[in-house]
Amino acid sequence: MALEFDISSSPPALADITVEREQAKKDRAVYRKKNIRFLIYIIIIVASVLSFILLVAVPSIKEPEADQDIVFMFTYFMPYLIFAVFIIGNKYHIKLVEKPSKVLDATIATLKEVNAEELADIADAWHHHGEITSYLQEVTSQRRSLVQAEINAIQQWLELNKQAG
Repeated sequence: MALEFDISSSPPALADITVEREQAKKDRAVYRKKNIRFLIYIIIIVASVLSFILLVAVPSIKEPEADQDIVFMFTYFMPYLIFAVFIIGNKYHIKLVEKPSKVLDATIATLKEVNAEELADIADAWHHHGEITSYLQEVTSQRRSLVQAEINAIQQWLELNKQAG
């Protein structure tokens, strides 16, 4: 997330938050397409292996004059090949699709506006700390509501003050 939410600095503008949220949604759509593409590749690999076994290996085993050694080698090593493809594919899928997707999901979740119930959790801290009150006044002067990332920043600030005090 490119936006930084800090109680001691001025809050970002609504336009910046909206741009960041829309960019994260676009990036998430790209990763969903990559996820679908990965699924299609795996289905193609499994279908080609099953086709080989059903159309080449099984009929040539039934024929006594066929070269059984080569068919046996392919048929015997096919599960190991499938296992290797799935392990390597899963590793790349996690690295290239899953981890960035989870980061984008977290970014989208932190950039959504909070409702009154979530604001009630930190309402007591507003009256006791001037920094939080001034930050909230700056947010209301922009005519927007708080986003989850700002609630998280307020909670972190409260934890740091609680530990320091």
